Amino acid sequence: MQYMQNSLNSKANNRGTHLIIRRFYKQHTGVMIKMSGFMVLGCLFLLFHLHEYSAQYCAEGYVRLSVGWVKCTPKKTCQERGFVIHNGYCRRSCPRDFYISQEDRTCHKACPYDTVVNGSYCFTSTQCTDMDMFVYNGGCVESCLPETVVTMSGVCVHNCPNETITNTTHCINPNNCTEAGKVIYNETCMDNCPPGSPYVVSGACASDCPPDKVLYHHQCITQHGCIQEEGKLIQGRSCVESCSPDTPNLYEGRCHTECPSGTVLNASLSTCLVDSVCADRGQFIHNKTCIAECPRYVSGKVCVDECPERNVLHHKECITITRCTSFKYLYMFVFNGTCVTSCPEEAPNTYLDYMCYAVCPWNYVAEDRRCVSKYECSSKIIHNNTCVTSCPARAPLFNIDSFGMKSCLSICPAKTVINDKQCVSDKLCKSKQMVIFNGTCLITCPWAAPYHSRGICHQQCPQGQRAVDTECIECESDKLIDGKECIYKFQCQERNKFHHQGMCLSSCPHGTIDNKYVLGNTCLAQPDLPLLLTLIIVAILVCIIICICMTIPRNGIGTQSKGIKATLTTKNRHQVYKNHGFEEHEVGECSDDTNDVNTGPFRQRGNEGADDVDVVATDENDQYDITHIKSDDLVDILNEMEQGSQSET
Repeated sequence: MQYMQNSLNSKANNRGTHLIIRRFYKQHTGVMIKMSGFMVLGCLFLLFHLHEYSAQYCAEGYVRLSVGWVKCTPKKTCQERGFVIHNGYCRRSCPRDFYISQEDRTCHKACPYDTVVNGSYCFTSTQCTDMDMFVYNGGCVESCLPETVVTMSGVCVHNCPNETITNTTHCINPNNCTEAGKVIYNETCMDNCPPGSPYVVSGACASDCPPDKVLYHHQCITQHGCIQEEGKLIQGRSCVESCSPDTPNLYEGRCHTECPSGTVLNASLSTCLVDSVCADRGQFIHNKTCIAECPRYVSGKVCVDECPERNVLHHKECITITRCTSFKYLYMFVFNGTCVTSCPEEAPNTYLDYMCYAVCPWNYVAEDRRCVSKYECSSKIIHNNTCVTSCPARAPLFNIDSFGMKSCLSICPAKTVINDKQCVSDKLCKSKQMVIFNGTCLITCPWAAPYHSRGICHQQCPQGQRAVDTECIECESDKLIDGKECIYKFQCQERNKFHHQGMCLSSCPHGTIDNKYVLGNTCLAQPDLPLLLTLIIVAILVCIIICICMTIPRNGIGTQSKGIKATLTTKNRHQVYKNHGFEEHEVGECSDDTNDVNTGPFRQRGNEGADDVDVVATDENDQYDITHIKSDDLVDILNEMEQGSQSET
């Protein structure tokens, strides 16, 4: 029972499982189908790639034969049977657009760099030319283009490679051109050189020979070849039979205008000799020519007009100074570039014990016919470059330099003065409180120039200076001199002194008078009394005449006790009011008591053309002057004056 029960339970469980599976398949059937498809495709892809790359599993030197599982065969066998190799496979032919390498029967998308294309094959250049073909532009062609030439390796090019030249169709070796008797011009082998380059240099045409070659029969040959091989001479840039008159001198196979440096001319043979050869012959060199005797002097083996430096003349031969003066040799003296036995009278002094001098060199003086250092003459005096005990009469003065050396002088130098026969600086003279007069340092100024200013004597003080005793004092323009002091004018007044001509004085000098109160302590020149009296008298007389003129009566006014007079001036006439009426006159006429004047009535207001009026009112006691009164106001004024006059009467 228990077993059956278990069986029943087991069947029930299996049934449930199948139901679950069936339900799963129903729900996921599409997914399962897709997964199965992917698995199939993966297997096919794997099989394809195993087939595609199965060749790599062949051993080295082997290739795969056909599609399928790996089956390898030797690469050589594939090539010998006429097959080709492509991607590790041995095939009957290359794929489309591929080339077959003729060397190894290998397929290439493009021919290798060192090969050329010939149809569908890649050939080497040699393979191309072995078939009587040419290489051009990466291909193998039957002939080259007209504008190209063929190299020696069978390649068509526009220009021949280096170290080759063209013969218009092929590139050849230059030696082949010259060995054939031809010439090279512009990298081309030609029969003759063109006119512009007529010379041949090593088989090539040139416009001129190189510097190391010379021209000989239109050929540029070496200089050695001209002299040694051809037996000719070199003149300029040409190889010639003999030297021309322009270059007559021959030296080492070359023609020269002048002999080269280090050589001299042998005039008799027109050849150049080395200097030493001329000397070995016992001859002398003069103007680069070898001669038997010098025209002037000899220095070594060379003729000279003057002996060289550090040489002196001795019997027409230039010798060294050492040879002339040394005790081991001649032991003589040098005078004027000549070796002499003793110094002459015109140059008696010896310098360095062998040089004759008329005047010793700088810093040396003569003493006992020897040139000694001037410092050896410190205890004596130097005169004319000679050491003496005292100065001569023609040079009585002396000077002492900064080294303490004394020298005789006829006059003192600039900025120096005489002080007891010694020339001293003017500053030194003044520093000793002394004065200078006529180039001489003195204790005081002489009577001829008694005043001194800044240490120099003068007959009169310089302009702008004032004499105080014998000293000239200079003050500023607004100051006065009081003794040796410069003071202002108010200071002079405070000292109760007087100022006169820039001086502050205790009293005014003779011929002047003090003007203490009017002009402030100033000295004035004393006036001329006769002239002053004359001027006073003239002034008095003038005053008297004026007074008399003023008291003279006019038109009887003076005889009247009272009266009024007014003058009206117009442009052309005068109208004079007098005693209640006007008198009219021409301009320039005088008014008087005569009856030749025209009297008229008193002018009314508005007198046209009238100017100012002069009015004078007089009586016995007073006189009133009223001037510049306008003509329109004249009536009122005169009436008032007249009424006043009547009231007084």
